[in-house]
Amino acid sequence: MFQSPTNVLTQKHALAGAMTLAPASSQARRLPHVDDDTPPLTRLGAVLLLVRVPLTLLRLFLLACVLFTWVLFLRLSAAPRLPAGAHLDTPRFRRYKPLVIASTFCVGRCAMYALGFRVRVVDESGALATAYASCTAAAVVVNHISYLDPFVVGAATGPYFSVANKFVSTMPLIGTVLRLFGQVPVDASTSVSASITDRARRTGCWDLHPPLLVFPEGTCTNGHHLLRFKTGGFLSGQPVMPVILRYNTGAVNAGWVWRPRATRCSFYHRLPTEFVHLARLIGRPWSGTVEVRILPPYAPSAAEQADPRLFAAGVRAAMARALGVPLAEEWSAEDAKAFYATLRRQ
Repeated sequence: MFQSPTNVLTQKHALAGAMTLAPASSQARRLPHVDDDTPPLTRLGAVLLLVRVPLTLLRLFLLACVLFTWVLFLRLSAAPRLPAGAHLDTPRFRRYKPLVIASTFCVGRCAMYALGFRVRVVDESGALATAYASCTAAAVVVNHISYLDPFVVGAATGPYFSVANKFVSTMPLIGTVLRLFGQVPVDASTSVSASITDRARRTGCWDLHPPLLVFPEGTCTNGHHLLRFKTGGFLSGQPVMPVILRYNTGAVNAGWVWRPRATRCSFYHRLPTEFVHLARLIGRPWSGTVEVRILPPYAPSAAEQADPRLFAAGVRAAMARALGVPLAEEWSAEDAKAFYATLRRQ
């Protein structure tokens, strides 16, 4: 077990003050974003997990087939060159609308079905249709729960543009898709905030190119709180479309966020916790459902346009009300990273 670290978390919220880390197991239960729902893997559960390995592998194979087919379609739809005067991050397709947009909706749902999930989209105000018709939002703002969120967002809103580092752009399949959609990789010498702001202010959103996708919490959570939002996605002062995700996956929380000793079986201690979590999540006969609720576009006031922090707080409050979850005012992604770094040093 981990010993009691004495390091103090850095970058704490002013209202929370400095806080000394308690033992890892007890401290994890106080972190609002950490998964404390999923029970430890018992010996019986470990045996069932091994029995279900063929189902897990089959689902991963089906997911790979879906993605490979989509990449092949996008390759065939790619234009030989960009039009004169086009931005470098313009999608490289002959018929972006409607073919590529429709294929993204389809692939997102097929990918989740392959993993055993059903996606349910709730859009009572017709915000998505309005966005495609009149380009009312420059960015889609989503609460980040799982590594499956990119598939879910694609199934619910269609194509999107995300800022990723050079490592992601070189990954098989994923990197190809990002480059075809005009992904411009960023590195240490690139201003991410400047890239996001420039993209959010680009005209033709939803019609000529996809909207910007922003996970403002900066890290995955267990879905029970909203952490403090980063302000990078709100610097442009442009309207955004809040989208909230809610996973229903039974005893296994879909959000993989660190928790101590996720299994009591010593064999699984040798495996990465990400692998064990994925196997527990998709190795069941039915993985669960994901509800996606699309909220009306949030247009900032004059005060919010002048202050990105106020803008982010307004969107966060609206999303928390729709989700019915509290705001974790004293925690941010930086606090979580500091905690994890402390654990690794023990």
